[in-house]
Amino acid sequence: MKNKLLVLLPGILFLGSCSKDQIETYHLPAYVVNFENGFPGDTIFYEYSDKRMVTSARGTKKVRYDYDTKGRMISVSHIHDGADERPYIQNTWLNHRLVGSAMLRYDHISGEAFELISIEYQYYGDTLITKFYKDPYQGVTYLEEWQTDALGNLLTISRFYYSSFGSELVLSWSIESSFDDHPSPFSALQSKTAFDVWGTNNVLYYEKRNAEDKVIKSAEYEYVYGVHDRPVAKLMGSDTLTKYVY
Repeated sequence: MKNKLLVLLPGILFLGSCSKDQIETYHLPAYVVNFENGFPGDTIFYEYSDKRMVTSARGTKKVRYDYDTKGRMISVSHIHDGADERPYIQNTWLNHRLVGSAMLRYDHISGEAFELISIEYQYYGDTLITKFYKDPYQGVTYLEEWQTDALGNLLTISRFYYSSFGSELVLSWSIESSFDDHPSPFSALQSKTAFDVWGTNNVLYYEKRNAEDKVIKSAEYEYVYGVHDRPVAKLMGSDTLTKYVY
């Protein structure tokens, strides 16, 4: 596995390098390469301002992240050449807590936005414990219970849906995860509300079970760590899944 990794590294490094700016200061990835069947696939490039991600770009697709004066992410927008940049995610904050998110879609004729999915967040102290989803167009309402450790790593998620007979919650699935003790690539970001961030550290293993407690999906990962103690590669068995270039 180590020999395979050494062979792959030169092919990745020529794609670019990290300038000596805030990216290096906070050790945030300049770009990420995802692998498919052992070969480089999508490459995602990132731009930052201080500890805030400003844009991400994958091929011709580019996304912009906007913040308020307190550094809280308030919207996420697609960037289209020659077209209005309209947000498809809008966040609502109460002090330092994210209390609501709305996923938006636009009417092609009127151009008006309508709320596709809404999410309400509930906390115990400063710890997020539930996410309540509403999708009126699909007629779906469900609740997720979250359990995290002291570092914010997501140890368990349990998703419930409401039965058709009333307000009774029925388990749909649950996920359990474990983590290493190294900082994850995006752990230094000031605001992570638009990203699939599991926590401060890197996921080593996760297991998804259905309502009958049967494992329906699982994965185990290994990492190669760089000079700043952050991963430069994510692996599954002998296959490289992701490269992080800082």
